Amino acid sequence: MNIIRTRPCVAGLFACLLSSLFASVARAAEPVELQLHRPCRAGEFFHRSTEVNETVDIVGRTPGQADVDQTHRVGVKLDAVVKVLDVDPAGRPIAEALTIRKAELSMDGGAYAQVLEPGRVIIAKRVAGVTIFRAQQGGLTPEANLALRYAVRYPAQGAPTADQDFNPGKPVEPGATWPAHVESLARTLATQDIIALPGALDAHARLVENTRLDGRPASKIATAVETKNFTIRGDGMPETRDTAMTLDSLITLPADPTVRASDQRVKSEISFTIPRPDGATIEQHVKVTVDVKIRPLPAARDSVK
Repeated sequence: MNIIRTRPCVAGLFACLLSSLFASVARAAEPVELQLHRPCRAGEFFHRSTEVNETVDIVGRTPGQADVDQTHRVGVKLDAVVKVLDVDPAGRPIAEALTIRKAELSMDGGAYAQVLEPGRVIIAKRVAGVTIFRAQQGGLTPEANLALRYAVRYPAQGAPTADQDFNPGKPVEPGATWPAHVESLARTLATQDIIALPGALDAHARLVENTRLDGRPASKIATAVETKNFTIRGDGMPETRDTAMTLDSLITLPADPTVRASDQRVKSEISFTIPRPDGATIEQHVKVTVDVKIRPLPAARDSVK
């Protein structure tokens, strides 16, 4: 039985939800009015460190035959100085210049190997819904392209903002939990080829605590999304059944919305079954963890032309 590895783009599902999640934080126990979306401008600089780990478990079942099990793993570590080149109407980056500090890739549990040399400049840009990468000098190997695709993602055109998905609409105290705006969230997921009815989404956010980030007052926010029996859309994606997904995020953000800084972890799990005409099935379970740290840098760091 030939098993084809087919998966939706889950590593980036919350890139469009939480890339601009920022808060205004008062004293630790006081109600907080959250500002979840902070637009940026072309010309801004920041340092971004990203680590992605994906595990795909595949089980092929054919009547009268032994099951076929496969596991695939991908790990990416990308550290870069980022210059924003262009933003969408909501102020979210859609084109960047990345000056590489570290770019490493691991496949199927192997050792991490360098795929881009420090100092190389990569131009990343969203074009017609697809992110493309171009090196300022020289070409990109398939391994470098793969690492970049995992670590650099932009929200789809017209995707709702974090405010539209998760803003509570009123001041909240640490420990408070509120429901997400599921109609907006369903539209966000649809931009990532996950078609779920709003009524099938169990989603909420919570202000975990008011804390500090690099010595500055900050807020820690958790979000959680769970849904089942959705449709996975996409070119070449076969019919699926028994779909289930969870998305959990924890992000720490500064009280000052002008400070470009955050610590974020996103964990996603998605499972589905692909039926075949001969009665066989292919079951896939995809687990992805994404850790992103962003820190501000002065414009004087500019070396990208």
